[in-house]
Amino acid sequence: MTSLVPSEMNSSVFNLSLGALLFSNPQRDRDNAIVVANHQDITAGIEANDLLRIDFTVNTIEGEGGLYVITQDDEWIGYRFFQCMPNLHMRDNTGCHPVTEDILKSIKVVGRVKDIYRSRFN
Repeated sequence: MTSLVPSEMNSSVFNLSLGALLFSNPQRDRDNAIVVANHQDITAGIEANDLLRIDFTVNTIEGEGGLYVITQDDEWIGYRFFQCMPNLHMRDNTGCHPVTEDILKSIKVVGRVKDIYRSRFN
């Protein structure tokens, strides 16, 4: 087992080393990966440094919706809530909007967020 001592290395190297030891490999553990949020997303209720459990095998919006990691028009968007009311709606920082066929075609689902674990460092 490898031991880490934060005072012996800078914080970014320490974080990468700690992540490699503790967290899953998204390529290996695609259905149950643990990743660290690198920025805050107020709409999704995610703070920087929160731990997220993500299923990267989910590539479509399922059932009643939920919180998904998406890109839109091949550009990074981040986390968005989708919900059926009864039609599919997407919630962002400006409100809740119906998902049209054009929007649905422009969205690529990267994964579904299963859990959010709050960081004590925020």
